[in-house]
Amino acid sequence: MKRKEPINDHIDSAELLKLVRSVEDRHAGSVVSATNEEMEPIWKLCRTPARPGRHKVLVTQEQYWVIEAYSKVPVHTSEQKQSAVNQLGHNYWWLSRRVHEYRMGTLKVEE
Repeated sequence: MKRKEPINDHIDSAELLKLVRSVEDRHAGSVVSATNEEMEPIWKLCRTPARPGRHKVLVTQEQYWVIEAYSKVPVHTSEQKQSAVNQLGHNYWWLSRRVHEYRMGTLKVEE
């Protein structure tokens, strides 16, 4: 399997640290209570730059079927979510990302 290129090479860590510390100083050592306006420079710095051509996300045939069936239902119960997660053997974040890729048309079955 080919190793992915690091996507965070564009981040200036010194600048990021400076921005985070400035927000923490205003909010008792935490960024949790910061407003969106205060966090915007941090988010802007951390944003991943767009790359031409979206790569395909590969899954097994069984995973594809579960994701396809899951994505066709607009609203899910906790039991449905947990069932899908258990069938796939991954966490909910993984499932959510694959459903997004399926809907975008970039989810493919590995050979």
